[in-house]
Amino acid sequence: MKSIFRKSPPPVPQPAAPESVFLALVRQPDLLPFIAQFQPGSPPDIAATIKKYRKQLKKAEYASVDASNDGELRCFVLFKLLADGRSSPVRRLRQHYRDGYVCPRLPSSDLYAMDAAARLGDLDTLTFLHERGLGRCSTSAMDVAASMGHIRIVQYLHRHRREGCTQLAFVLARRHGHTRVLAYLQTHCADWERRPTSIHASGKEGAVTGGMVAASCILQ
Repeated sequence: MKSIFRKSPPPVPQPAAPESVFLALVRQPDLLPFIAQFQPGSPPDIAATIKKYRKQLKKAEYASVDASNDGELRCFVLFKLLADGRSSPVRRLRQHYRDGYVCPRLPSSDLYAMDAAARLGDLDTLTFLHERGLGRCSTSAMDVAASMGHIRIVQYLHRHRREGCTQLAFVLARRHGHTRVLAYLQTHCADWERRPTSIHASGKEGAVTGGMVAASCILQ
């Protein structure tokens, strides 16, 4: 006896839906980092760094910093990282946030970010700060760079800044055997070879260069 029910034809396989452009992009390991940098929010390591330094805003001397202003907070963290000598987090912060910095109202000694960048030998960060008008620079920047043999930083400061250096740059470049730096100073900055050192010029950085003088006992 035949069945009165007609059998349904077997399902016809449907072609797979084309992959979306977005999925195709995010599956490319070389492209994902570039996509991520335009997404809102900070990467976990940067977020942790910002959270850590934000706690310092409880101090009375930082009462003028507006923590609700992302630009001010970001710049505050950048300056503090530089002062603490933390090169890697500085690099991560400025690579992820190329712009959007607002210089906060800080005690004078906390504003000399360019001096700190020079001390670290970080020309990229020094350039980053100078081009955006962030932070201050003093003669200590070139003094420290000369003492450590950072010829490219000495050259950059001479070409792009007006603070110059003091006799300390010449003395320490000579003492530590940085002949290229000394030759550059003698050629381009000879007028400053007798310029007195102002140890208090930039707070923490002035103390660093001043400490070099005291430790070496080389200035009479």
